[in-house]
Amino acid sequence: MDTTSSNVTPRNAWWWGGLLLTPIRWVTGYMFLSAMLRREFYVPAKLDPTSLQYTGHKFFTFIPHALGIVKPLLTYIVDHASVLYVVAVTFTIIEALVGLLLITGFMSRLAGLVSVLLSAGILAGAGGREELVPLAFQW
Repeated sequence: MDTTSSNVTPRNAWWWGGLLLTPIRWVTGYMFLSAMLRREFYVPAKLDPTSLQYTGHKFFTFIPHALGIVKPLLTYIVDHASVLYVVAVTFTIIEALVGLLLITGFMSRLAGLVSVLLSAGILAGAGGREELVPLAFQW
């Protein structure tokens, strides 16, 4: 089998790249889709503002460790319960859409970009060690 660089076509390289990244797309899609399934079907109390399991309660624990501009945003959201509920439901819907798009492969580049933005938002909200956080998240 000849494996010289002249034998590898650009189409062949893209095909192998897509084949190797498909399991990562499926796992990431399931991660986001299962978050919605957990909140909506398995434990519906997570979206009930009167429940002790309400997802909005996590925002309270995020505030002391939130990075940069996210801290005042979280404080505002927590101070206004109706906004908190809308944010929790909207975040759940976006997670479901991103998960479905990644699993099916439809608009996977856009879904991948949105999944990176969702993950970066969770990182900035949950906080972390200041010395490990890029300067883009520090204000």
